[in-house]
Amino acid sequence: MDEMRNRYRMPRGDYAAPVRRPMAPSPPPPAPHQAAPTPVSHAPQPQPQHSQHQPSPHQAAARPHRRSKKRRVFKFFIFLLILAALAGGGFLAYHKYYVKNPFPADIRQNAGLDLLYPTKLPAGYTVDPTSIQQTNGILLYDATSGSNRLVFTLQKTPPTFDFATFYKQQLQDNQQFFTAYGQAAVGKNSNRYLGSLVDGDTWLLLSTNTSSLGASDFTQVLNSLKKY
Repeated sequence: MDEMRNRYRMPRGDYAAPVRRPMAPSPPPPAPHQAAPTPVSHAPQPQPQHSQHQPSPHQAAARPHRRSKKRRVFKFFIFLLILAALAGGGFLAYHKYYVKNPFPADIRQNAGLDLLYPTKLPAGYTVDPTSIQQTNGILLYDATSGSNRLVFTLQKTPPTFDFATFYKQQLQDNQQFFTAYGQAAVGKNSNRYLGSLVDGDTWLLLSTNTSSLGASDFTQVLNSLKKY
């Protein structure tokens, strides 16, 4: 056994110095996990918001429409006003220049009274032009329907006449009211109605020969009087 050991035993000097190999560099520590780069999205740029004072295209288009509609209404209103003015002027001109004065020329010149003439009469009544006459400062004319008469008497207003007492004594259940030309009264006298109107210096009495005419007929006639 010793021979065997000695055979394979070599002196220490015969061993070559072990060759030191450089140590391989240690691998670098693993890098931390990097998130994948976020792909750049081509998002649309935000559009500038419209100011509150800037109307949208729809509003801008609607505004002229509203304005034009208001203008049309305004023009139509002006047109109606012009028509009304023309109609009123034409009506006045017609009555002034084309409606014939029912009173004769000599009475118009010499009456010295307000010439009052009815524009509405009870059904079936018309003024008889030949009945218009003036005697001793009293102007008379009639509206007739067959044998029935409605007599208009105009005279100067008596300066000291007591109309309140007259209405109380002569007009039973009298009704007093105002007309365009003054105060009037209607009441019964001898079972027939009688009407009275004081127009400043002119006093008109309205009488009849029939009991078929009522207070409403007299009131209508007195309210319809026109001055010439």
